[in-house]
Amino acid sequence: MYKYLKYRNRINHLSKQKQWKLLCEYYRGENVQSLIQKYQIDISPSNFYLTLHLVETSTKICPYCKINMHCIPSTKTSYPYLVKKYICKTCKHTINCGECKCHNCFDKKQKIAFTKRLQQNSHQESSNKRDDGLININELSFKEKIYLGTLLRAYPITKQCLFTISRNTKPFAPSHLYSQKILSFLINRGIIFQTAASLIGVQFAINIQNIYKNNQIIYDLMYPKKSLITIQIF
Repeated sequence: MYKYLKYRNRINHLSKQKQWKLLCEYYRGENVQSLIQKYQIDISPSNFYLTLHLVETSTKICPYCKINMHCIPSTKTSYPYLVKKYICKTCKHTINCGECKCHNCFDKKQKIAFTKRLQQNSHQESSNKRDDGLININELSFKEKIYLGTLLRAYPITKQCLFTISRNTKPFAPSHLYSQKILSFLINRGIIFQTAASLIGVQFAINIQNIYKNNQIIYDLMYPKKSLITIQIF
């Protein structure tokens, strides 16, 4: 989604009137290189359309912010045929741009997946589950934090806080049995949950509030302060 905003600041030196004029000239068929030189835009011809002025529209309202969204200009060759794309300048929610990866949509999918996991595991004892949705990091026990930190150090995490455990991976704990114990413990507590599975491996999401927005949370889990590490009986 950020690619739709990445180059928009390249025309900030132009007035709103000139930005609109540039948009019109582009769709009239003016030569791109000539427009770049004329308006002194620091961009390559192939990425030029990504600098074009976002057009606010009242026909699309952001479902999260409840404000008008902006139409994303397409290339002039695809303009007559392409389904219009939209973006919310506030929360970065997109429409018709493939899978939206704004934080609101991620939260929504995370909650849906968590609810589904709870329903699938309704036979488990309630004491082994959390049923309050996303978990606040401060609610985790010492043991839960250490186990989660061990897992985070072992596997690369995406921006959406997803990680994949390969079916042929080495144990992330001293043994396969202990690795499975940690994994089962975190799943049963609702701290992580499965989102996908394939022949390659199993993908999991981390069910912690704002963890993908705050790198410090991940860092503190992976490398806890020595002052917090006391003798604990697991």
